[in-house]
Amino acid sequence: MLDWNDLQYVIALQEAGTMKRAAELLKTDPTTVSRHIKRLSKSLGVSLFVMQKGGKWIMTPEGENLFNLASEFNQRIETIKLFGLTAGAQRTVRITSIEFLLVNYLATDLATAAQRFPKTNIELVGSDKRLSLAYGEADIALRFGRPQEGNLIASKIAEVTFQIWSPEGFDGNEWVGLHSDLDWTPEMRYARAFFSRPPIVRVTSYSAARNAADSLQVATVGPSSVMAFSETLVPYTKTGPMTRDVWSVIHESRRHDQHLAQVRDWTREAVLNRQKLVRQHLQKRISATLN
Repeated sequence: MLDWNDLQYVIALQEAGTMKRAAELLKTDPTTVSRHIKRLSKSLGVSLFVMQKGGKWIMTPEGENLFNLASEFNQRIETIKLFGLTAGAQRTVRITSIEFLLVNYLATDLATAAQRFPKTNIELVGSDKRLSLAYGEADIALRFGRPQEGNLIASKIAEVTFQIWSPEGFDGNEWVGLHSDLDWTPEMRYARAFFSRPPIVRVTSYSAARNAADSLQVATVGPSSVMAFSETLVPYTKTGPMTRDVWSVIHESRRHDQHLAQVRDWTREAVLNRQKLVRQHLQKRISATLN
């Protein structure tokens, strides 16, 4: 007979990909995770996972069958927990994303969330690491690009515009960029290709890039929601904008959580409202310049 205590280790290892990360999700140690996986594999007479280079564990077809069974059981448990919540009880909803999206879009509209959800504590958790939605490290994630992992429900909520910005009349190729760890991002590749050279200064945030470009009177690349509030930078006329999709993501076990759905609706409205404000601000700057 299958033991749920063993099945949760299957779900955690599939979610995490490594023994170490699975142990973190279950608040135990990698040895315990390995022991339960081995015991279950031996009991069933099949290999549930195979290890790849770098310590990554990949599920076998037999493991996938068991994982689907365990996930269905886990989803029923979550549904029971959901219906067990007392109506009107104080709740906490944890939203995770990269710092930029939280600071420039959600944090600016928290007053609306507080008014709309008086019995909900909204927590904004900035993290470059993908926190687990399955294990409650976060309830909602905002991500650039549609997630490819299974067991997640994603909906596109907005498009964020990125562009090269520069002082009025700029005709050089010097620019400020993000840290080299972020050279893979579309906007950094875009600017590097356009200027045909690496940035002369690197910083860790779009706000810092804006301020540095203002100070040095050179170009930079970043989202309109940050760059439009520069004192001297304007959209660079020799190249156009690019967009990146923002997706709101929850775990499939929360699909029936209506309160969570309402908070997701607020995140979408917050992003769209901020974008409207940015457009209005930029238009005022342009009008003031022309006058």
